[in-house]
Amino acid sequence: MKALFTFIIGYLILSSNLAAQCNASFTWTQTQNNVIAFTNASTPTSAGMFWDFGDQQTSSQISPTHTYFNPGTYQVCLAIVDSFAGCVDIFCDTIVVTGNPTVCAANFTWVQTGPGIISFTNTSTPSTSGYSFSWNFGNSQTSPAVSPVHTYASPGTYIVCLTMFNTSNCQSTYCDTIQVTGTPPPPCQAAFTFTQNGAGVVQFTNTSLPSTAGYFFSWNFGNSQGSLQVSPSATYAASGSYIVCLTMVDSTCQSTVCDTIQVIISGTSELDLLGWSLYPNPANDVLNVQTAAGIRGMQYHILDISGREVYAGVFSESRISVGDLLPGVYLLSVRDESGKVSTQRFMKQ
Repeated sequence: MKALFTFIIGYLILSSNLAAQCNASFTWTQTQNNVIAFTNASTPTSAGMFWDFGDQQTSSQISPTHTYFNPGTYQVCLAIVDSFAGCVDIFCDTIVVTGNPTVCAANFTWVQTGPGIISFTNTSTPSTSGYSFSWNFGNSQTSPAVSPVHTYASPGTYIVCLTMFNTSNCQSTYCDTIQVTGTPPPPCQAAFTFTQNGAGVVQFTNTSLPSTAGYFFSWNFGNSQGSLQVSPSATYAASGSYIVCLTMVDSTCQSTVCDTIQVIISGTSELDLLGWSLYPNPANDVLNVQTAAGIRGMQYHILDISGREVYAGVFSESRISVGDLLPGVYLLSVRDESGKVSTQRFMKQ
């Protein structure tokens, strides 16, 4: 009511022509428990209507129907404003609302539909329409849905709470203990390995989990080419580093993994012409390159046995620190100034 009169008083002060051609009036009738139908009898009918129902609720409808949360006596005011005629009028009436208090009561049922999957059915009263809901599933997860389906990562006992509320200050909370059995399948996880033949052809092997069956796959080979095959091969025109991405999708899961691969296309490089060797091999902390070629400034890549890059750099001297590498077999790929690549195998112990 206060907001309504603040607006009207302001209008009265600012208006310079408060003629008597505005006349606010209404009648009312109760149509069911706590429900009042108002009939606007104001003139002119083109005026703006502002209702205050006496319960902190308002409306700008012409002839609204309003539901009271509790029965009782309320003072209802209607203000009309005609900005063209420059007039305003207010009419108030006391109404008596009968019926039972509208009490909301949150409630739900639940059923397990799969491993770790619980389907909740909202059975709150008087209805779910017109109310907002907040679920707490007891595992730090929440939802505003009316009747959600929730997946638990682990079996166990959980306390689930549902809170319902509306704009009429009705709020109710209901909690229940549920028992979740079974563990849901792990989320999908895209993964791949690859091998290459030295001529620019790379064969990719799809190792995605939980399996490749039933999933849609999309590959991006990092060279403006792609594939929808499960385990495709790609042909690269030049040696170099490429970012390869694999995306797997089904109706409930999506996962993407990207990896940088080092493609090696063999050729007659300066190192091949002049000859080169690695020592000590196996190496512990330092790997030396022995060659008559001017190796300073050449790019090098250290790859694991599958061709996956683990380290890269530029020669400032004819030695490389390998102390941080895990024990195993590696490839040292060196690119000369013409872009041709030469590769040798070494062991880290």
